[in-house]
Amino acid sequence: MNARQQLLACADRYAEALDLEQKTASWRIFGDQKKLAALQAGGDLYTGRLEAAMQWLSDNWPDGAEWPAGVARPSVSVSPGEPPSAPDGASPPQGGRGAPVPDARPQTPEAAE
Repeated sequence: MNARQQLLACADRYAEALDLEQKTASWRIFGDQKKLAALQAGGDLYTGRLEAAMQWLSDNWPDGAEWPAGVARPSVSVSPGEPPSAPDGASPPQGGRGAPVPDARPQTPEAAE
């Protein structure tokens, strides 16, 4: 199982445990409703964003849900019961506990204008 497949397995299990649609899980993880569907269709993402998504899932994993077999789980980075903090005081997406994973791609000069 490659890293993308591991992320998708975790995202699927997360959505299943909370009875969420894929687009809702995608919004909670990435702040983008279409990212998980794009990954399933063969899309890609930066390593840092993949690692941050796996960390987000580990930090926000539903109580009682089993982590997918064969997928290494990152150590939880927050204390139990303490929601992860959003970067720069931003609010987490509605219904989510932690901030979505930011897109760390460098901006082009045109995008910065």
